[in-house]
Amino acid sequence: MIMKYRLYPALLFSFLLVACSSGNDNLQKDPKEWASALTCEPDFQRFTNEFLSICYPNKWLIDDSGVFGSEVMFTRGVPDSVALGRTFTQNVNVMKQADSNLVSLGINNLDEFAKFSKEQIEKALFESDILSYEKCKLGKIHAYHNQMIANQNGMDLFFDQYMVHKDDFYFIITFTAPIDVSEKDKKFAQRIMNTIRFR
Repeated sequence: MIMKYRLYPALLFSFLLVACSSGNDNLQKDPKEWASALTCEPDFQRFTNEFLSICYPNKWLIDDSGVFGSEVMFTRGVPDSVALGRTFTQNVNVMKQADSNLVSLGINNLDEFAKFSKEQIEKALFESDILSYEKCKLGKIHAYHNQMIANQNGMDLFFDQYMVHKDDFYFIITFTAPIDVSEKDKKFAQRIMNTIRFR
């Protein structure tokens, strides 16, 4: 089923942490200003496409090929993971799903999308523990926030996920990392995701 392919990579390959009240204005009105208004901090650069703009560290790898079903994925890099004996490295991932593709599944708004996504997570990841699931705001946009721990291929992973609806798309924003990721690393990922702006 296409929906599974679109949702699961956000869980299995992605990683993102966003502050629920980041204070950013994610509702930039003028197409000429919405991306250029985003200023990145030193050692960060800006990624922009027709849907979003976000800052990420210069040393992180970027993949916007759509290979994993993502709009864009930022990965901390392989060397660090290899040094730690890991086959998985933390990453920040943004996915999108056209809302028109979900109407046939009875999904007509963010509430129904978030509920469906949560159910898909629970079915796909048998060894999972949902730590929190709540409504919040991402900047000025209504969002759902989901934190969980799940085991994939013998590795315990931490997921911090946000779901938003903007114009004709649902966006799934996910921070994924090995369970022993430090609070310092989580805050670093938060710095990345706090910059996100949607057109």
